[in-house]
Amino acid sequence: MCGLTLEQMKNQVEPEYAPVRKLHLYHCDHRGLPLALIGVEGSIAWSAEYDEWGNLLNEAGPQQLIRLPGQQWDKESGLYYNRHRYYDPAQGRYITQDPVGLKGGWSLYNYPLNPVEYIDPLGLSPFSGLGSGFNNYMQVAGSLGVSMTEQGSSPEDISAAFEHMAKGDLPKQAAGG
Repeated sequence: MCGLTLEQMKNQVEPEYAPVRKLHLYHCDHRGLPLALIGVEGSIAWSAEYDEWGNLLNEAGPQQLIRLPGQQWDKESGLYYNRHRYYDPAQGRYITQDPVGLKGGWSLYNYPLNPVEYIDPLGLSPFSGLGSGFNNYMQVAGSLGVSMTEQGSSPEDISAAFEHMAKGDLPKQAAGG
């Protein structure tokens, strides 16, 4: 032994820190913009109100970073990061050029002109899918975008895959089939 009693050794060891984890569920509008965080017991831990372009009008509770689909609030700049570029809700447009160039449309800085109907979760190509198949489309599109991003695909390749997906002719290998 090392000359310490069992009691002395117990007092020498620091207890392992176990953070308190809480589960919250997002309550979002039809575009996927978070409006509230609800605890499992039904309490509202956070809530917010936004205008059409994603400008925060009111916030209650601690700040959370998720904004319009695919966007994360950057506290330092006040902008929303969209994986491939930055969005300024005060202007209602991106402040960095579309990485796919003119393939994304004539304006290199445009956010969808109707943000109530159209979304642009990757900052590459706006689309409208707010009909009955919207949730399924978003799951597939989100999975495809994340998968292609993780595999190092270029913004051009991701945009092309979304174009094929919107037309319904997505190659089987890109869809995971």
